[in-house]
Amino acid sequence: MVRRHKRDREGAGETASDKPSKKQGKEPERPPDDSDADGSDDDGSSSDRGSINVGTEDREEMQVDFAFYDPEESDYHGMRTLLASGASVMPPGATWDVSGLAGVVSEQAAVGSVVKIAAEGGDEPADGEVLGFLTAISLHAHKSACFAKEFGASALSRCAAAADKQALEKMLGGSATGLVVSERLLNLPAALIPSLVDSLLQDIEWARENADEASDRKNFGLDTLLLVANVELGDDETAAAEGGAASSSAAPSAAPGKKKKKKGKGKGAAGAGGSSELDLHSLDFCRAEEGVLAHVARFCTLLNGTGKTRQLLMALELGAIREALPALHAAMGED
Repeated sequence: MVRRHKRDREGAGETASDKPSKKQGKEPERPPDDSDADGSDDDGSSSDRGSINVGTEDREEMQVDFAFYDPEESDYHGMRTLLASGASVMPPGATWDVSGLAGVVSEQAAVGSVVKIAAEGGDEPADGEVLGFLTAISLHAHKSACFAKEFGASALSRCAAAADKQALEKMLGGSATGLVVSERLLNLPAALIPSLVDSLLQDIEWARENADEASDRKNFGLDTLLLVANVELGDDETAAAEGGAASSSAAPSAAPGKKKKKKGKGKGAAGAGGSSELDLHSLDFCRAEEGVLAHVARFCTLLNGTGKTRQLLMALELGAIREALPALHAAMGED
């Protein structure tokens, strides 16, 4: 389903300028699948077939190969379109510097993956369409950018608990805090997501040692990633959230369920100043992988809003994300 055409991560001692421009074919570890036995190219990269519905009434399916590519400036418009229509950074309907963020992530080749349809029999994409992307940026490196200021101000203003606001202020002011930026088409196969997450972790590890500029190597020395998840509240939880703060500074202990169970399981401990516990089991995550990651987050807070649609802000340590990869495969893998 996915090929990788990204920079070579072999040879940790090489400088970035000495390395080839592609990270060739390092596949993430994942549970064994019988379908993998005959799904590899001669060069060892994965070439399983995926499908996208292209019809309406007849629901015609088109079989395609997907590939991960390094971001490039020509991806700007596709990334901007996805960011403008999504809500992975700011709340729905907010007016903010979408163009500024799209410019940063499209020019940041060292970290991030763009999903495109791969050309048959070649390494290049079949066309330039951006089907989805996952990346992370250093908030410290871009602290003067409009989008970074807008994100920080929005998140802080919507923190319900004083303790959560204080904790978030500290993270936003730190030099090792990053922001996950992720958008995709609705019909992009969910089974691609664990590989995208794994690729992001590998990119950060690679960039902190091999990025061209010393400042970039320093900026990618990230230890915490902030992630905004869109969630739906039940009736009881909506009333509770509107009546007080819901926060968590500790992850719940129970593992999330299978792919089609988007709700996290377990309660997080109430943060200081919060008037109610954050019950992950009561939240319906719009993206199943974010429910899995909320389970391992060291900090979660439900941001203020109105109605049932809210945003959950979580802080994730890179090691915890790595440990969650098997759970991601279980939740996102095909039945």
